[in-house]
Amino acid sequence: IVIPTTISDAAAILENSSVMNEGRTPNLPDISSDDYEVPSNTFASLSPWEKNAYLWNSKIYVDTKGSENWSFSYQQIYYANLALEILEGVGKDGTNEKQYNSLKAQALFFRAWGHYQLVNLFCKAYDADATSELGIVIRVSTDLEEKISRSTLSESYESIISDLYLASTLHSSMQEHKTHPSKAAVFAL
Repeated sequence: IVIPTTISDAAAILENSSVMNEGRTPNLPDISSDDYEVPSNTFASLSPWEKNAYLWNSKIYVDTKGSENWSFSYQQIYYANLALEILEGVGKDGTNEKQYNSLKAQALFFRAWGHYQLVNLFCKAYDADATSELGIVIRVSTDLEEKISRSTLSESYESIISDLYLASTLHSSMQEHKTHPSKAAVFAL
């Protein structure tokens, strides 16, 4: 068992594309979209929660199936927070400052992206009541025992924007790999 403590460890955590990139976006928005029509033979093959989402039923989940719409984003956030904590422990020095800044910007982007996905899926739209409407649980550490509660919708968006702003100040304009979020991706989000 290896305890991640180095800048290389933080990079490896962010390189886990099966968690940070591929297919880790919640699929509930696509299933419940009105952008397409599902033929009856395909509908019959869907799981109960997918059928409920497609039909916009008031109760979507009948068991834990479909909960990945929640857990995928929080897993991505956890990995981003772990990388940020490792980087904080390593510190920035002259020999690895560029890599350090790039990794920190990537981790901040992934954390913001995960929170953004959750806000869009599980919260009301942002409006004049955003300071009193419930948002999501904002996770900024890996401490699973930390007592936290749902933030307001306004606080949720402030956290996302704060992470993105900091990422934009650390990012160089290009990334080495296409799976790494670039400065353009930060601004797009």
